[in-house]
Amino acid sequence: MFAVLKKCGVVMARLEKRKAGWLARVRKKGIDQARTFDTKKEAAEWASSLERKIDEYGNNAEEVTRHRLYRKTLRETFVRYVDEVSPRKKGRETALRENQRFQQMATSQNHSPLPDLMDKPISSIKSFHIAEWKMTRLSTVKESSVAREKNFLCNVFTMAREWGYIEESPFSNVKFADDRSASRDRRVSEEEIEQVLFALDHWEDHKVPETPAQTVALLWKLCIETAMRQQEVKYLVASEIDFDHRVINLAAERTKEKKKKTLALSSEAIRLLNLGKTDDDYWFASSKLNVSSIFSIAVRKTLIDDLEFRDSRHEALTRLSEKLTPFELAKQAGHTDMNRTLKYFRKTAKDFSCKLA
Repeated sequence: MFAVLKKCGVVMARLEKRKAGWLARVRKKGIDQARTFDTKKEAAEWASSLERKIDEYGNNAEEVTRHRLYRKTLRETFVRYVDEVSPRKKGRETALRENQRFQQMATSQNHSPLPDLMDKPISSIKSFHIAEWKMTRLSTVKESSVAREKNFLCNVFTMAREWGYIEESPFSNVKFADDRSASRDRRVSEEEIEQVLFALDHWEDHKVPETPAQTVALLWKLCIETAMRQQEVKYLVASEIDFDHRVINLAAERTKEKKKKTLALSSEAIRLLNLGKTDDDYWFASSKLNVSSIFSIAVRKTLIDDLEFRDSRHEALTRLSEKLTPFELAKQAGHTDMNRTLKYFRKTAKDFSCKLA
């Protein structure tokens, strides 16, 4: 069973009854599109709407497609990003974290104007919407939290531009504080290290880990010794470790800088590595652990304030600055900008004046 829509005696669209509903097909000016609806009325309305768009944009099918893409909502863009982009990022935790962040942003619990924008076309979101979001969030959370949320949103809008949903990101005209202002420069004392290791199932750094929390303790201690990032050490594999030359070789896709990196290993680092060997694909039994969560729970058991797993990197590089030259430290850290490396060298003129005697 089928029907046709006519205008002034001219066939405009074809409607056909199917098991799944009514199929509407529009063929006009080189464009051929079809879609199934529950009712004949919905199918007819869609076909008529598409006909009007074709008349408005001429016989350029690309323009009609672009018009359709521009109607994609912010929610639809988020869903596509979480479904297609997040799973490709390093680590299962990243995909889960971005999905949770999307769910939070889509609700009023996040104290932001974003929930009201979720069902609006993403192409209608302008810079003043982003500015309003920024000011609202800064009044309720720390600047570092806003920076993390901003990075996530920027990535979503960047992909929206690639997908043809928008022509320009609304973030391009909104000024944010320098991302470096949100960077961490916290030192970690030996006393704090002991407290954290004790909170992580009483791990002693000469014993093989027996629990997930103790494995996290080993990872953190190794990061303090080598300046490795959490994701780098968490997914470490045997082929990346060269015990003969005392180095770890990381491929470009395994580093934040997206460049190959070779890390020198101290005797202490080698000792810690030997404590973690497993029979799995990964060197440590950590690939399925939520490392940050386990670490945060342990820190809350102590009296330590404002300590995160990533603080291990700053502590490691600061310690290594006492042993390595700036160029050697830059190599260990994977820095391409020496200004980033020099901030770890805290010696004053008094400290090196004796070298000029």
